[in-house]
Amino acid sequence: MRAIMKSDIGNCLIMQRATLAHINDILQFEAQNQQWFAEFLPRKTLLKQDKNYFQKQLSDTHQSLQYLVYYRSEKIIGRFCVQRLNDAEKSVEISYRIEKKYTQKGVGRYVLRRLLAIISCYGVNSVYAYVGEGNKASIRLLVSCGFAHIDTDAHSINLSTGIQDRLSFKWVNPVLLD
Repeated sequence: MRAIMKSDIGNCLIMQRATLAHINDILQFEAQNQQWFAEFLPRKTLLKQDKNYFQKQLSDTHQSLQYLVYYRSEKIIGRFCVQRLNDAEKSVEISYRIEKKYTQKGVGRYVLRRLLAIISCYGVNSVYAYVGEGNKASIRLLVSCGFAHIDTDAHSINLSTGIQDRLSFKWVNPVLLD
């Protein structure tokens, strides 16, 4: 498999909304990357994400939408989740996971920018994301896509890796600023 070059990223990535038909691919992606993801997420969170969990997530499209990122339609290299937070405020939370060897190659930025465009078409006013202080790549990604740091949680969960989701970021739909 050829390495992704930032200049041709749009030619080799496919972004697709996940359905129940993708559960086995998602489970395989999660299993293959569990050790990498455990550096950023509590192990209990990762272990509860079984077939039943994803069936529920993918069936309830009112509460959350999952998007898969494929490299040349060969395999999943990333997963993004958009979860409804507050209907009155029209706010959502976005979270994402990218296979380690595809990080810092522009994949996250490419997908996140497109998801923000899609989300804004649905009238979403604000998007929140939460990351650990040590996750510099994720912080750079969020800032490069227009997110601003809004809060630091002093009471966050401590992981053995030292990474915790202490930082809160917010993206405001630019249409609202006009």
